[in-house]
Amino acid sequence: MELIIDYMYSKKDLEKRTMLFYGALQHDQSLTNFIDLFEKYYEIGYVLVFKDFPIREAFEMLLLKYYRNEHCIKYQFIKSKLNMSDSINYAELPVNNSRTDLFTVYKNKTFTFEIKTKYDTTKRLEKQLSDYSMFFDFIYVICDGGKLSSVENKIPSYCGIYTYESNSKKLIFKKMREAKKNKNIDESSILSEMWLSEKHFYFKTIDEEKIKVNFSQEKICSSFKKALATRYDSRWNKLKLVIA
Repeated sequence: MELIIDYMYSKKDLEKRTMLFYGALQHDQSLTNFIDLFEKYYEIGYVLVFKDFPIREAFEMLLLKYYRNEHCIKYQFIKSKLNMSDSINYAELPVNNSRTDLFTVYKNKTFTFEIKTKYDTTKRLEKQLSDYSMFFDFIYVICDGGKLSSVENKIPSYCGIYTYESNSKKLIFKKMREAKKNKNIDESSILSEMWLSEKHFYFKTIDEEKIKVNFSQEKICSSFKKALATRYDSRWNKLKLVIA
């Protein structure tokens, strides 16, 4: 969909304006100042560009067209690939010294997705994947096509890869490599990430050494998955309303 601002500014200028606009919006997560900020950074009335478009849709369109950052990729990937009826999906789960961009609990399996846009570097990718390998069954990297060779050179053979491209209305994701079952899951790391209340609920103790002695790794991993699903269920239900 073409917008009037496509004729006012160059592609590079629109990218810069959208980057600045997005940065300003980070201080206003509710989007209450969306119209004022839009008119400040694009120097045109909101109604002239979007007419009666809902603000949330206008926001996602601007990112998709001019600034495909992590937020944009995350939103589009969940909507396109992860919005299964019986899955739990969420973002920003801290594990060890890293933080997952996306994770999914689906049919007693866990998946995590690390996003590398054209604006990101891959310097920390190996460390991030090493941290994720202690927790998740299947690990994927979602990357801009221009970073594919760099990603392929840095990731373990069991990690999968998605690339993405845009057709102006949505992002199209292509699975370049299927992830294999990760065999590096570490029960001590899993227990350290579980909340005290979760450990007590599933194991009747918070003593991690006792848990490792009395319960199998399979039971610990299964309990972790159930704990994640329960912990993020209500948050996922709220997020689904936004991406519907």
